Amino acid sequence: MIENSKREILSLLKNVFSDTPVVVPLADTVRIMNDLGRTENELYVLGSMGMPLSIATGVAKGFQDQGVNKKCVCIEGDGGLLLNFNSILTAQFLDLKNLIIVVLDNEQYGATGCQPTYTSKLDLVNIAKEVGYKCHSFSIESSTDDIKDTLIDAIDDPENSYFINIKITKSHETAPFFYDNPVILMHEFQEFIYKLKIL
Repeated sequence: MIENSKREILSLLKNVFSDTPVVVPLADTVRIMNDLGRTENELYVLGSMGMPLSIATGVAKGFQDQGVNKKCVCIEGDGGLLLNFNSILTAQFLDLKNLIIVVLDNEQYGATGCQPTYTSKLDLVNIAKEVGYKCHSFSIESSTDDIKDTLIDAIDDPENSYFINIKITKSHETAPFFYDNPVILMHEFQEFIYKLKIL
């Protein structure tokens, strides 16, 4: 049985969310995304473990307040999410309908030495469901076609924010080192956001 790797799932996310704002977490996730081909709709959050969801929530809130018919995607690892777990509550407190959280769950803190997280026993999806997200969970052997269909549904659904948990392999994948100037990265992402607001 083929198991889903981080690179395979990130490639799928790039394909589905090619014209949607995407906030990307640090370490090998950023390096793999950059290796797959950096695009203007992606904000690489460097050196800020646990913060991508807080940033994505702010983008989604801005869109909703200004009537921009667009969702914002947050890619996060299980380790990063657990470091800022209250962030999953904030979007529901703000009654956001335009946030998509995709958790790449390998049950370890990959950026700090692959120590185990709680997610081998803790069901993140049940928690997210309790606070109001529309939730989906995929095993390490789930079909990428099924995952893609769910991602497309999440983009097309105007009434719900989504929490999508995807189990991936524990293997540590390599990609060329990437550490660009965060100010430049933010400016490029802002330019993409401004274009969406005037369309």
